[in-house]
Amino acid sequence: MDYVEMATGVRLRQPRTAPVLHQGNVIVNNLKIDRSNIGVVNTGNINEINSAITFVEKAGNVEIAKGLKDFSEAIIGTTELADPQKNEILDHLSFLSNEIKSKSESRHKTTTKTVLNTIKETLSVSSNLSTIWSVFYPLIKAYLGI
Repeated sequence: MDYVEMATGVRLRQPRTAPVLHQGNVIVNNLKIDRSNIGVVNTGNINEINSAITFVEKAGNVEIAKGLKDFSEAIIGTTELADPQKNEILDHLSFLSNEIKSKSESRHKTTTKTVLNTIKETLSVSSNLSTIWSVFYPLIKAYLGI
């Protein structure tokens, strides 16, 4: 190919572009994720959580949005939990994010109570995360009507 291009002067393929390398932290709209945690978290869960943050912010519930953002970032960045535990909590937050975006009459209240209790139990090993959860828990509980 290169020989043909040189002989004819006609470019046969697109020039190669350099790959994009993230040098610093990555921000997915609302959530700041340190580059060392990018491979650990499920991007589908992150997108759901991010979507819920945007949803409640636009609806004027800034306190819920801030709580969800702060709690999610704390889970992603903690070293007190193993990666499977982080992903389990992020799965639960993804579920709660869907509930946040749902109409109140179509929410799964029993399942939501179970998810909230499971998060609380999982966080019992971390005093820092338990403190953040104790601030966010009453907010999310009231917002979801539980």
